[in-house]
Amino acid sequence: MKIASINQIASSLSNKKNKKVKSVSSMKEKKMKIVSEKEPASIKVNIIKLYNIVPFFIKFISFLTILFFILSIFLKEIPFYLSNIPLYTIFHCQLWRIASSFLITTNIFNVILGLIFWTREGSSMETRLGTFKYIFIFLINNFLIQILYTLIISLIALILQSKDFMEKKIYEKGNKLIIENCGLWPAIMCELTLLCLSNPNTKVKFLFIPYEFSAKYYPLIVYIVFCLVNVFNYYNDIEVFMGIIFAFIYHFFLKNYLNITDKFIEKLEKSLCCGWMLKITGFVSVNHINNKFAVEQTNQRMSEQNISLNKSNRKKAKISRANMERSIKINRDYSNRGDNSMLSISIPQTSIFEQSLRKNGIFP
Repeated sequence: MKIASINQIASSLSNKKNKKVKSVSSMKEKKMKIVSEKEPASIKVNIIKLYNIVPFFIKFISFLTILFFILSIFLKEIPFYLSNIPLYTIFHCQLWRIASSFLITTNIFNVILGLIFWTREGSSMETRLGTFKYIFIFLINNFLIQILYTLIISLIALILQSKDFMEKKIYEKGNKLIIENCGLWPAIMCELTLLCLSNPNTKVKFLFIPYEFSAKYYPLIVYIVFCLVNVFNYYNDIEVFMGIIFAFIYHFFLKNYLNITDKFIEKLEKSLCCGWMLKITGFVSVNHINNKFAVEQTNQRMSEQNISLNKSNRKKAKISRANMERSIKINRDYSNRGDNSMLSISIPQTSIFEQSLRKNGIFP
């Protein structure tokens, strides 16, 4: 009996020690977890998060831009046959150059800066408009900008009475034929200008500079930076400037004639040719946008009800209710109209893309 009691006491003491050891180890594990949560995510994790945030079409065009840039280093014929050179576009009837010019960017600084600006603003636009609608807007804008550029260059060549001016970006460096092309930049400047025309007094930031300034100066600052990068090539400066000019033409004259309705996009999404694209990660459908809009409406109505419950603030509740109803009506008008005009997109202080980056911990 004594031996049994001694064994019981020893086992109870050992259990207490084990419990203490477990409790200490569990406390250490908790501390390790807290420290690991506080530590910043690795670069690899941030790149994966960034890749998942960016919508489908932005990824696709960015991949094509990088691919054609690498190919243009080794195969000089590719930029020569795909760039919009007005002399060949008009006199040799090589009209495909108008449609393919945005694929070719032959300057590494233009590639980097272009993808930075376009990923930021283009991602916000694709998530607000939907993938198919944004594809149509992007392609139509590029096509019309290149037509405008070709006409302006031809007019300048006619005034100067120099056909060689229409050869654009071709010059020889040693035995190599160098062709300069700015790729996405005309479309980038067009989209930035349209966004800034919609809300010219909104405060925005330029890249990572902390200073804020009015949105109406934003395209001009970006254009100056582009001109400094391409200081020895005024042809690219003219082409990018055509993007700004086209934005003003679109904003004041064309926005009511180039509308794409949601019904047309829904039919396209349900068709056999394009239905498979809905399964792609990052593809933004019309239903996704409408569901988002419905959630925003319900949240607005809930906030209205909560405001109306406060009897002491009835007057304030009426004012806020009227403002919310007005915003709901404006949003309904935009969704029913199916307007692809950039007026339906405002520039917040932080874009949708930046907000999602902060949510995922990529930006502080």
